Amino acid sequence: MDSDHGGTNYEFNRTKILIRHGKLSFTAYTDIAYSLNDIITGNITINDNLWHHITIVKTTDATNNLFLYVDGVLDVVGTNDFITDSQSLFLGANGYRFFEPPVAIKFNFKNNIKSVAREINDLPYPIDFYQGNLDEVRVWNRALSLAELQNNQNCELANPTSQTGLVAYYQFNQGVDSENNMSLTVLTDASGNGYNGTLTDFSLNGATSNWIAGSPIVTGNNCSPFFKYN
Repeated sequence: MDSDHGGTNYEFNRTKILIRHGKLSFTAYTDIAYSLNDIITGNITINDNLWHHITIVKTTDATNNLFLYVDGVLDVVGTNDFITDSQSLFLGANGYRFFEPPVAIKFNFKNNIKSVAREINDLPYPIDFYQGNLDEVRVWNRALSLAELQNNQNCELANPTSQTGLVAYYQFNQGVDSENNMSLTVLTDASGNGYNGTLTDFSLNGATSNWIAGSPIVTGNNCSPFFKYN
């Protein structure tokens, strides 16, 4: 079998952030069978039924350092050079092996030629649903400092469309707490970049599987401007 598992017409590198045995974990799969992966797991317990602010920061230098933060505290440092930026983003579920378009890879072992084909088993549906609540998901294309993370931890970003390097910003502010929100199925991207999400398999009515209150980040409570001093 050809050892080159990467290609320009399909994508195998996948990254995900999850809770593994109660600890924050970052995983990057690096081959087509998901047998080779790079896993970094923290030490701070976060499955305690409390809200936590978690952050993954990757440096852009040759070290490929990866920093895992919990509530503004550095949990663990690792390295990873398999992160890609051309994948679909799933919040609250594992996107499994689905890309745009979803593809399955077949191998012709006789002449060692790879072929790409759509298959019914590769239709996009999420698995491994997160058992908890989400609020304030932010995606940046630059490495934030610890001081900036702490400054912006428990507040909304002011003027998000003018934030340097902010790619996507989900505030989860569309619905009414525990009411009938069945018409509100779009998760708005407040960054201004248009990466709106779609709510899938939510009941959107009642106290669970719905838009709810309770996050420590209060709507309208903007973060103070962050100034970096050299």
